[in-house]
Amino acid sequence: EILHISEQDITTQTFKNPFGKLNGDDICIVSIKEVKGNALTCFRQVNDSDVLVLLELGNYKEIVHNTIRQIHSSDTAGFPAGFGSVFRKLPVSVSVV
Repeated sequence: EILHISEQDITTQTFKNPFGKLNGDDICIVSIKEVKGNALTCFRQVNDSDVLVLLELGNYKEIVHNTIRQIHSSDTAGFPAGFGSVFRKLPVSVSVV
C-alpha cells in the first residue's frame, strides 16, 4: 500500500524501493523472490528478530563521491573495492586493512 503497487509487483521493486536488513551500523539489501500468502520469500536469510526497513534509491553519483571522499580522508591503510550483484546496481566501496 505504501508503494501503491500490487502484492505481486513487490518482487520488481528491488531497484526502486528495496528492503534493507539492519546489521549493526550496516544495511544489507534484501531482494524479494516471491510472495507466498501473507509471507515474503527472500533471496537472503531473514529471521523473525531481524529489522527490515523500506529504502529509497539515492543519488548514486553523490553516494560514490562521498564514499571516495571518506576513503581519502581515512587514517587507516586499505584499498577500495567494488562489488556487484544481479540484484544491486549501486556500487559499494569497502576499505580493507
